[in-house]
Amino acid sequence: MNFQNLTSGKSPEETKNDTSHSSHHKVPTCLATIQTDCRFASLGWTAATTPDETTTTTTTKYPLGVIVGGMENGTVLVWDVQTIFESLSGSSAAANNSSVIQSFTQLHTSGPVKAVQFNSLLPTQLATGGSDGKIYIIDIADESGEPWTPDGNTQSPQHRSPITVLAWNTKVAHILASAASDG
Repeated sequence: MNFQNLTSGKSPEETKNDTSHSSHHKVPTCLATIQTDCRFASLGWTAATTPDETTTTTTTKYPLGVIVGGMENGTVLVWDVQTIFESLSGSSAAANNSSVIQSFTQLHTSGPVKAVQFNSLLPTQLATGGSDGKIYIIDIADESGEPWTPDGNTQSPQHRSPITVLAWNTKVAHILASAASDG
C-alpha cells in the first residue's frame, strides 16, 4: 500500500493542516509504503476519535488516524498512521508489520475480507464483510476486545454469498447495511 501526497512536497502534518487547493495539479509523491505478507482486498481509514467522558470534546490516541486492511487471506490488520510515518524517519522506505496495532488473523475463514467500513458516528467501530458471508464488528479502541457479529452467531453467515459492500447509517449509530453478490 502506498500513501500518496496530493499536495506534493509537504509533510503529513503540513498536508493535514493545509487548506489551500492551489496544488491540485501537481504530481503526487509517495510518502510511505506498507509491505504485507498478503495482498489487500479492501481498505479503510478513520480518525479513530472517541468521546471524552469528562468534556464535550473528542480525543484520539491516533493523531493521523488508523488504516485498516482487509486482506486476501481473511485477516484484518489495523495500522497507526503516525507510527508508520515516524518509523520511516522522513525516508520513503517501506514500513513493515511492526506498525500494526491490531491483527485479527483469518477472521473471515474462507477467503478475502471484501468490505471494511468505519462507523462515521462511532469512528472506532469497524464493520468487516468477507467472502464467507459473515459480518464482524470490531471496536479498535478496545485493544483486547474480540470481534463480534451483529446477530451474535459466529457460526453461521449473515449472507449466503460473499459480502461486497457495507454502509453504516449516518444518523443512527447501530444500523449497518450490507449487500452480497447474491443480492
